[in-house]
Amino acid sequence: MITWSDDHVSRLSYADLRRQCPCAQCREHPPRVVSKDDPLKLIDDRPIYADSAELVGRYAIQFFWNDGHSSGIYSFQFLREICPCPECRSSNLR
Repeated sequence: MITWSDDHVSRLSYADLRRQCPCAQCREHPPRVVSKDDPLKLIDDRPIYADSAELVGRYAIQFFWNDGHSSGIYSFQFLREICPCPECRSSNLR
């Protein structure tokens, strides 16, 4: 959950964040992400979560995922753009 300076709240799951990783590798070949409640997950697949995260300057955050991936830099602007709430989705479609 992110609370923005305008008091808007974005609720983004780890699975959604990992699916939308902005790095070049993931843009080219999107990852298969299993969420905890995925009824079709395979035996070897584990639900995705962030082991840790670090600020990148004053503009972004970098997640270190349990699948070993860590090259995505999620700018705060990007995180706001992918907010899944109805208000943001309707304004981002314009």
